Amino acid sequence: MRDPDTDTLKILADLYGVSVDYLLGRDKKESEYTLSESKIDYIIKETEKEYGVNLRDDPVVENMVREVLRSLAKMKKRD
Repeated sequence: MRDPDTDTLKILADLYGVSVDYLLGRDKKESEYTLSESKIDYIIKETEKEYGVNLRDDPVVENMVREVLRSLAKMKKRD
């Protein structure tokens, strides 16, 4: 049996959203995934395009997004 080379480890780490150290058993942290602002912006744009609406011009949308995020934060805090 052969160990994977460095490039293969990097590919696998990217594919599974974990660090190379995690694959090697050096890091207990399962994921270094971060939901960046650019990803959030992409999700909003994608949704606007799909439904043909503008979600950025309505304070009701802003409040709803805020409440969804607060609910998710509360659930995560309980875990």
